[in-house]
Amino acid sequence: MSYRKSSKRTQGSCVLQWFALILLFAECVSLQSATDLSPNNPFYVNQSFPKLTTPQWIGEEGVEAVIILAIDDLRTPEKFEFYLRPILERLKQIDGRTPVSIYCNALQPDHLQFQTWLNEGLSLEVHTLSHPCPLLAKGNFQGAVNTVMGGIDLLNTIPGNRAVAYRMPCCDSINSPSPRFYSEIFPQTSAQGNFMEIDSSVMCLFTSDDKELPRELVLDAEGKERFTKYVPFPSFNTTIKNYPYPYIINNVCWEFPALAPSDWEAQNLHGVNNEITVEDWKRALDIAVIKQGVFTWIFHPHGWIRNDQVNAFIDYATGTYGGRIKFLTFKEASDRLKDNLLDGQSLRNAGGNDAGIRLLDANGDGYLDVLLGNENERAMRIWQPSKQEYQTVESPLNVVTKSGETTGLKHGVFWANGPVAFLYRTENSEGAWVRSENGVEEKGSLISELRCEGKPVQTVLKGSGNGVIVYDVDGDSIDELIVAYPDQHGVLKWNQSRQTWEELNYSWPEDLHLIDDEGRDAGVRLVDINGDDHADLLKSDEQDYVAYIFIPELVLGFQKGWTRLVMEGQRGDEDAIPAFIRSGPHRDNGAWFADGHVWVQNEDTAHLPDLVQRKSFEAILLGNRPQPKDVDEALAAFELDDSFEIRCVASEP
Repeated sequence: MSYRKSSKRTQGSCVLQWFALILLFAECVSLQSATDLSPNNPFYVNQSFPKLTTPQWIGEEGVEAVIILAIDDLRTPEKFEFYLRPILERLKQIDGRTPVSIYCNALQPDHLQFQTWLNEGLSLEVHTLSHPCPLLAKGNFQGAVNTVMGGIDLLNTIPGNRAVAYRMPCCDSINSPSPRFYSEIFPQTSAQGNFMEIDSSVMCLFTSDDKELPRELVLDAEGKERFTKYVPFPSFNTTIKNYPYPYIINNVCWEFPALAPSDWEAQNLHGVNNEITVEDWKRALDIAVIKQGVFTWIFHPHGWIRNDQVNAFIDYATGTYGGRIKFLTFKEASDRLKDNLLDGQSLRNAGGNDAGIRLLDANGDGYLDVLLGNENERAMRIWQPSKQEYQTVESPLNVVTKSGETTGLKHGVFWANGPVAFLYRTENSEGAWVRSENGVEEKGSLISELRCEGKPVQTVLKGSGNGVIVYDVDGDSIDELIVAYPDQHGVLKWNQSRQTWEELNYSWPEDLHLIDDEGRDAGVRLVDINGDDHADLLKSDEQDYVAYIFIPELVLGFQKGWTRLVMEGQRGDEDAIPAFIRSGPHRDNGAWFADGHVWVQNEDTAHLPDLVQRKSFEAILLGNRPQPKDVDEALAAFELDDSFEIRCVASEP
């Protein structure tokens, strides 16, 4: 993935800082980071991110949007059969199918009701065995693993069932979908060799920031936001906005974001069975159809919404849009992604590992294209919106090797008006290509000239491809390479006229690197914390922390690059930046960046307010500087000869 700055600036508040005694600086703190290059961020998509529309993967002419009715919390089937039966019968009237996905907890797998449902076309999916809220709590990481993996294995003992999807308990009400889950638990394979393909725990909010949407859909009759009113509390930040499309997390997980409101969020706001909920669901569907996305539901049989109200929504969907919408289960959605998007392949291979499939916008048209880069197939599938079909071309690009290891393949636009280019270098092989009308063409100089500090640059080290980042550092809409290995640092820019890479004069702290000597995450993050659309540099691990602001041009003695130190200290400091990584085999500590804060959720933060540890960007920019003293403290700080007296003659609040 390459990273470009948004041309749209975000508004923020100003934080005043003193330098020496008289120099005053003003830093503008963005309410939401414009740039976040975190490697394990499950909330990375936004309104401007390239989209994967329903026609790109549905495989059915005329279908523009998908609805997935996903109901949570099954333990015993009787309650669900009573609640769902009128809904199932209504769905049968559409095309004879009953596409509902049921998220299940601990159950009796031999119950006959499951066979009835499976024969009717429902799917049974994973909601953990014990429904912990949050999943990560009580210092018990292995307990979280066990209840997730146990749920997969249990559901796969039901004859005829294969669970493919997961939903985090209480994802609509608390900050439970931690990045730590997506990095350290979801990619695992269970004791029985089972694994998941889909998650639906990230909440998607439609907002008036999307100017292409009719105002009456995103605003209510009073002109207020229609959907953000359902946010259960101000620090609820496991969300995305205006992106109702499937996207990939950590190369192995399809995320189907659930649209707000869930029925729990609705009853929490304005009581159970409120007709406003149904009306807002209809407006959310209108938006999903306009955007050609997916309306993924969260609902329950707990009295928060009646089944006849669900049927009223189905009536509206079919009566308004007819064949333009399609109801699917998660199992059906998974199959259609494989068959119609990925040419019969899955994100995870038979062993549950990364299959070497990537999505990228290969031609800059705003639609995601497909790169298949494994031993089974090497090809690119370019979506052609005008024809509503893919152009498939052969490709030499390998994302993973025959043994399943990453090649560290990077892609970006490295010169003005240039095509997307690809390059990689391992210990044993290398290559570089550019996108062309007929596929890709070799461009060997891109890799043969790739050197930093006099040494060749590898795109993978010790099995990790995270030591090199593609990012538009200087804001000219042309990508650079950031190299940050323990023994090699630099920012490289391609010189098209000279056909070589040049090292830019951007300073990088020599003791900071993206991965360590063993290829592990070193706890360094590039994220814009002062709202200037440049990625700043934060490092926080189990030992210490540091923050540098990016300086784009020489100013006030600060050299270009990540040179302005604003905060540093040791773990255990009262005002420390929360750790991004931890010791042990499961290093991702569950950190992400949103709404002007660093957030961390893991098994050791569940006792904190809103289940998270947090620190504002404003506080990081203020750094470790001592705060002003009040009058009495200031007077007491002076030491005077007995012949002198000190008094306060004026003070400001």
